[in-house]
Amino acid sequence: MGPVSGTKVVITGGAGFIGSALARRLLAAGCSVVAVDDLSGGSALNLPQHPDLSLRQLRLCPARADEVADIVRGADLVYHLASPIGVALAHSARYAVVESILDSGTTVIKACRQHRRPLVITSSSEVYGQGLPRPIRETDPVCVDIGARWGYATAKAALEQMAAGLYHDHGVPVWLVRPFNIAGPRQRAETGLVVASFLAAAAAGQPLRIHGDGMQRRSFLHVEDTADALVAIAATPALRGRPVNVGSEMPVTILDLAQTIRRVLGVDVPLLHQPMDSVLQGFTPALVRTPDISLVKDATGWHPERGLECIIRDGFAALTGAVPAPPSSFAPCPPLSATS
Repeated sequence: MGPVSGTKVVITGGAGFIGSALARRLLAAGCSVVAVDDLSGGSALNLPQHPDLSLRQLRLCPARADEVADIVRGADLVYHLASPIGVALAHSARYAVVESILDSGTTVIKACRQHRRPLVITSSSEVYGQGLPRPIRETDPVCVDIGARWGYATAKAALEQMAAGLYHDHGVPVWLVRPFNIAGPRQRAETGLVVASFLAAAAAGQPLRIHGDGMQRRSFLHVEDTADALVAIAATPALRGRPVNVGSEMPVTILDLAQTIRRVLGVDVPLLHQPMDSVLQGFTPALVRTPDISLVKDATGWHPERGLECIIRDGFAALTGAVPAPPSSFAPCPPLSATS
């Protein structure tokens, strides 16, 4: 069932960046929410005070499977968002990252199988590897490679397979979501994700550090648009059991991103180019990665509503408490409705 008013929803990783935005979206729609989070990357401060919201601090692993199953049993719908984040972490803690993704995901999937609870599971655009010179479709090949960066992707792809089996073999409703470069309020710079890192540097008056020539191309989606997409997907039976891309169709280079941040925020921080091989030992760059989102748009009617400038302004405001005055050429962010 889709998350309509009165739906009891469990969100793993619910105190994290995307999870907390989804929790707000669902609460505004009249749902009750249990956020499950070990607070290793999320924070209770990300969540609002609300009578229909509770936070369960819990590590998702086989040793806690009975507790996880008990939480899932009380839900009408489960979103599994909990995951380690960041390319740097995938290199520095390779074993732990893969173990965490597989342990948490299999524990949640088994609980949903046991109690036959519908599941929305977030994968990653990392499964597409180094990308393609055109928008990536769900039917394009996924990456299977022993390189350090791709352990994260391989673990995510393995969970996709298991979750698809939950649907096709056991008849439990499952949706598989592949997000592309989500950004906005409450995203942590410590993850190394580029928008959050640039905003933190700009707020501190420090250089924006660009790896290589900055010609890598990405499309960035506002976290509020992401929450809307996750709700719309769970309400669409036609999307069950298949991967669904979620992202923006407006790619920019990393150099353009840095220049846009300086313009929108009105900060005069330098751009500092660093050699690509200085990022991480053995780092494999993904030069172009943008999504084809025709499937989700056609099936649900969802589409991104907030642009890159909006992501920058909202992310900066959440980080500093200050809202920069937009330049005269900038279209302001749309007002958020009661359900966004």
